[in-house]
Amino acid sequence: MSLEAPGEYPATTVDTQYASSTQRRSRPSAIIGLVNSTLWTQGLVRPLVKALVDAGERVAIFTDRAELWPSEGDYSIERIGPPSSSGDRARTIAARVAQVRQRHDRVVLDLTQRGIDSELPAILLQCDEVWWLVDSQFADAARRNLSALLRVEPKLGPRIHLVWVLRENQRFAPLRPAALPVADSDFKVVLDDHSAQPSRAARMSIQRLVRHLLGTTVGLALGGGGARGLAHLGVLRELDARGISFDMVAGTSSGALMGLAYAGGWPPEEALVQFQEHLTPPRLLRAFPTGVHWYLWLMFRLDAWDRKLRPYLGDCQLQQLQIPFSTVAVDLISGNQVVRDTGDAVRAVLESANLPIVAKPILRDGMALVDGGVLNNLPTDVLISRGAHFVVGVDVVARLPQTVGGWTPSVGATIMPRLGLVDVLFRLNEVREHGLAAPRRGAVDLMIAPDTSRFQFADFSRAFELAEAGAAAAREAAPQLEQILAARTRRTAVRPI
Repeated sequence: MSLEAPGEYPATTVDTQYASSTQRRSRPSAIIGLVNSTLWTQGLVRPLVKALVDAGERVAIFTDRAELWPSEGDYSIERIGPPSSSGDRARTIAARVAQVRQRHDRVVLDLTQRGIDSELPAILLQCDEVWWLVDSQFADAARRNLSALLRVEPKLGPRIHLVWVLRENQRFAPLRPAALPVADSDFKVVLDDHSAQPSRAARMSIQRLVRHLLGTTVGLALGGGGARGLAHLGVLRELDARGISFDMVAGTSSGALMGLAYAGGWPPEEALVQFQEHLTPPRLLRAFPTGVHWYLWLMFRLDAWDRKLRPYLGDCQLQQLQIPFSTVAVDLISGNQVVRDTGDAVRAVLESANLPIVAKPILRDGMALVDGGVLNNLPTDVLISRGAHFVVGVDVVARLPQTVGGWTPSVGATIMPRLGLVDVLFRLNEVREHGLAAPRRGAVDLMIAPDTSRFQFADFSRAFELAEAGAAAAREAAPQLEQILAARTRRTAVRPI
């Protein structure tokens, strides 16, 4: 049928109180306006609608494209006619949408940016939510057009979300323009150059958009634990293989380091290879019993972490990552935890992983910043405060190793090896992280706790073994997680609108 007719970062502090995530969902938006900036962004509507149909939705599409495409699923497509001299096209569209809405769960308006100073504002005012689709290669033009639209109709601002449409080889979105009066949350979505088989990044980003429309947000909290944090990558690798993704991530210490790679679009297996290569101590140091401890000490004392991360991340800001990501550090001056979700990504992670005593406090913005595990080693509260409806936690220090510097309870006092200062300092961090994570384990909706007790806190050379420990724990938890997510991402769970 045809319708002819008429973009230096602030720190925020959050309460360290914790609570289980809310089970409520947001009210779904029934009418969505997708405003395209280029032909490239027009590629989003088809995989998006297919995913909505797969989730049990009845979808109707109205488009102003010159030609319609064949429906690949159980959804309808109608063409919006060109603007008319009488200027009543918006009223005609509104009447037709109202008719179709009675038989469908969701109506999608697939539009170009034509008519910004005439009919487009009136058409978009019919929408519960508007996605301004920005081709990452033409971001300035999309920003100018959006600013022009808001000058014509300022009331649209709160319902407009920026959606950055990235190419397959593009990890980071352009910086969000400052002071645009639109919704705070924006989205990054990867489109494939070919549609034969969706890439990992494309599949995950479409899942995030669909969950947003269904009114549910799934958060992932990654706890600290030194080298044991590499188990996070095994968890993520296993969940990736099962098609499970997340809408926001928060990490503390090594959980922040692994979370940065995940939120930045690196496949877990690829990140694992890079971490093993760059963080494994030289063979000479590994030959000594405490060599891995001294290597990690030197990494902090020589500021080597920044040099290892910059080649991969450059000056990337947290808000440019594909998945919303937060890190947790602690300010020794105020005694508060400091949460970063904007600003330089490398700096935010290094603050969060800045081990007390082993490393000097980072002096920045009037604060003295150390490892977030001092107060919050499993940042579930950060995700809840940012709107997560369901939180998965990964605790890599749930089981504390029963050894200190080679000494165990079975070793007699007369033959106990001498404990050096470095051994004691790293053990203090282990005990602290284990103790602080314990009470927060009950504050998540689902916990994954790999057994990493046989691995040393500072030994990054066993990355693949740690990853397998994480994968084993994820395999055990995955069936329950799949069942929960399937129930929360089916249309039948949220009727009626």
